[in-house]
Amino acid sequence: MATIRKRGAHQWQALVKRAGFPYTSKTFKARCDATAWARLTESQMDQRVWKPRRAAEQTPFRKLIARYREDVLPGKRGKHFGPALRLLETRFGGHAVASVTPELIADFRDQRLHSGRSASTVRKELALLSRILDLGIREWGVPLPSNPVKAIQRPVERNARTRRLRPGEEHYLVTATRAEVAQLVQMALETAARLGELLSLEWVDIDLERRVAHTFGVGKKGTKNGAPLRAIPLSRKAIELLRSLPRNGARVFPTWHASDSFNKAWHAAISDARQVYAKDCKANGEVADPNFLTDLVFHDLRHEATSRIFEKRKLDSVEIAAITGHKTVAMLQRYTHLRASDLAERLD
Repeated sequence: MATIRKRGAHQWQALVKRAGFPYTSKTFKARCDATAWARLTESQMDQRVWKPRRAAEQTPFRKLIARYREDVLPGKRGKHFGPALRLLETRFGGHAVASVTPELIADFRDQRLHSGRSASTVRKELALLSRILDLGIREWGVPLPSNPVKAIQRPVERNARTRRLRPGEEHYLVTATRAEVAQLVQMALETAARLGELLSLEWVDIDLERRVAHTFGVGKKGTKNGAPLRAIPLSRKAIELLRSLPRNGARVFPTWHASDSFNKAWHAAISDARQVYAKDCKANGEVADPNFLTDLVFHDLRHEATSRIFEKRKLDSVEIAAITGHKTVAMLQRYTHLRASDLAERLD
């Protein structure tokens, strides 16, 4: 049995002794809290799941963040990790690891959402927090009975895009924009590849005869889903496009080094395409569609390409996932938005 004893006028100390476990104690302001803690500790010891909390109570969370920066961050390919780590350090760095409770994390989640951050952003921040705590528990010697992030509900993303190309948009993206952008658009629609995968693609990694391209991700740090490389099957149209491109260096698309450097060129391309479209409509006496190319992002081309593969090719979901690089069929379906009119043509 645990011992509960009074310490001073306003404190109660719980002491637990069990054969095979180190002596442990904790002090509380209320006797009921001390009793509850002692019962929980004894139960965990009986189930052989108890872990001493002293290290977790004495280790500041900023120490885990510092180790993550040193050991893990250099291998990460995303640019959001640095700002997210600074945010977590500001919010939790002064707390002991043991005091980063589900209640504290839930309060952080709610504050971020109320400040206008998207559910997707907050989920990424919580995922990073959870990963750091998991590493602390499993590999860095900071014992906790469980990961507190896993005890809270994460915000639900309701921003899944369903954008498909409207009639004429592909034509103007290819014919009314600078050649480098048009070529990227065509490759994206033929391969369903991510922008970062296309920009990192090198000639040495393309086998035109076998019709396969291998991408290792931005900076050779692996693809977005964590795979060290991805094999991209190439359609005949993609092969024709690659054969037509000049070889100005190691990379196939050398103009831009990463996705963020392409943003300005993409916005300029959208503007150019809309202007030519508006002129053509005026010349033909037609009313221009005010929504033409207004809400299109480059990543929507991956959605478009994936959906086209489903609509036009006789492949099953597993084969299509192998083409697009989706890890699961569920994620593949999230990227697939089929037009009912195209499906109707395949019905008897």
